[in-house]
Order: sequence, then C-alpha cells, then structure tokens
Amino acid sequence: MRSSRGMGPGVRSLLRRKVRRDLGRRRSQIIAVAGTVFLGVMLFTANLDASHNLGDSYR
Repeated sequence: MRSSRGMGPGVRSLLRRKVRRDLGRRRSQIIAVAGTVFLGVMLFTANLDASHNLGDSYR
C-alpha cells in the first residue's frame, strides 16, 4: 500500500472532492453526533461540579 505522499495532485484533489461531497450528504448526521457529544460533555461537567459542591458543603 502506498502512502498519501506518493499520490499525485490529481488523486488528492479527487479524494478532497469525495470527502467534501460525503460530508455534505451526511451533514445532519454529523451535526447530530456533534450535538450528542456536546450534551454528554456538558452533563458530565455539570454532574462533576455538583458533586464537588456537595462535597464542599459537608466541610
């Protein structure tokens, strides 16, 4: 298998167009995954902060 450095400029531009086209077709799926990850991080952060605040209230 060849590395991407061995590819000519025509192959790279073809792959770049394919990636853009694929991402454009899956835009709503990408937004849904990004939103889910964002909400998961926010919920984890809120839970961790609440846990720390609860621990501090006992001191």
